[in-house]
Amino acid sequence: MSFIGASGFEGKEPGGLIGYACYLGGYAGAQAACEADALRQELAAVKRDLAAVTEAASDASRRAAILDETLEANQHRIDAYEAELAARPADSRCALSAADLRGVLGGKP
Repeated sequence: MSFIGASGFEGKEPGGLIGYACYLGGYAGAQAACEADALRQELAAVKRDLAAVTEAASDASRRAAILDETLEANQHRIDAYEAELAARPADSRCALSAADLRGVLGGKP
């Protein structure tokens, strides 16, 4: 008995066609398993990237808060120093002392 069709298996036995179909089914299954594993690895990499980005964003927020606090503290110090200079008598505003220099340097010698 011969199988005749457009598959390129004209004249071949149906058993050979079944074997080829099984081969293709196994190949497709292996390929699907391979693709699934590649997708799992890609998903794991994306999750690692997301964790790193989330940690970096948290760190950036923490650093921004510290900078805001420092800026606010410096601004209060500057405002107080300006008020102190403005309270001096008009004729002594240009005579800066060592304490004034320490004030400009933020209390550092």
